[in-house]
Amino acid sequence: MGKNADRLLDEISILEYRSGDLDALGRLLSRWQVKLHAYLVTMLRNEHDAWDVSQETWLAVIAGLNRRREVRRFAGWLYAIARNKCFALLRKRRELPTDDTELENEPAGEAAVDIVITSEGARALAECIDELPLPQREALVLYHVEGLAVSEIAQVQEAPVGTVQTRLFHARRKLREMLTRKGYGNDKR
Repeated sequence: MGKNADRLLDEISILEYRSGDLDALGRLLSRWQVKLHAYLVTMLRNEHDAWDVSQETWLAVIAGLNRRREVRRFAGWLYAIARNKCFALLRKRRELPTDDTELENEPAGEAAVDIVITSEGARALAECIDELPLPQREALVLYHVEGLAVSEIAQVQEAPVGTVQTRLFHARRKLREMLTRKGYGNDKR
């Protein structure tokens, strides 16, 4: 199913929920729970915390569905809520970085990570992603795993589009460097 069809399903589910159809909320939850949980595990690096923040996120979504005027862009709104909940937990634990050290004055662009995905390669990739600075890791997951557009990621991260593009550029470059050091590079193993 395409992005437009997915967005339309979300909009319909929200409108149905607002009309009193509680099953529509279940459809939204089932469409987004796995993706949201994967995002939260990547952000928090802890399965238990991811489940807790997921529940808090859904409670906030449910509370806000009737108040939210705009039914479009549900994904960006959902991830923004989840991100705020993640950051609240990380701030509470004093684990949130206070600066954006990954921002450099380099042009944003594509820096493809060219590896053959095997189970060993997938583990190496996951380890490398885990080593990225939080803003880069988040942008990378939202773009490549969750399929959000750069403009949607900018909304979630409360950052300019150019900043998101820079984060993606540096995340890809760092991934390529780390994977090459581990022996997964352009050699097509």
